[in-house]
Amino acid sequence: MLIRTEESDFSTSYKRLGPFAKTHNQFRVMIAQGAWRRMFNGIKAREDLSALLNQIFLEHDPDKKAEAIDRLYKLNERKHINNLTGPSGNAVCAMLAAFDPVHN
Repeated sequence: MLIRTEESDFSTSYKRLGPFAKTHNQFRVMIAQGAWRRMFNGIKAREDLSALLNQIFLEHDPDKKAEAIDRLYKLNERKHINNLTGPSGNAVCAMLAAFDPVHN
């Protein structure tokens, strides 16, 4: 998975986001490729889930973002097979960091 990072106003670089990422602009997320695939397919298939994720990504207030993440966990608890939510929160945290590494 590649993430886009803004290094300055004039340059944009793409960094690898995966299990072997080791530099300061990269991080490890111990989620298998097949799990990522199931997760993204599940997000595309469920409009309520994708709308809530979009709301989480675009929210700037930390308290409202936390409430939206709690709603995401409740929404996804019945169909937990997509690996999006879980005790560690790796997938949600990785997506937040990839979307906006400065404010997440």
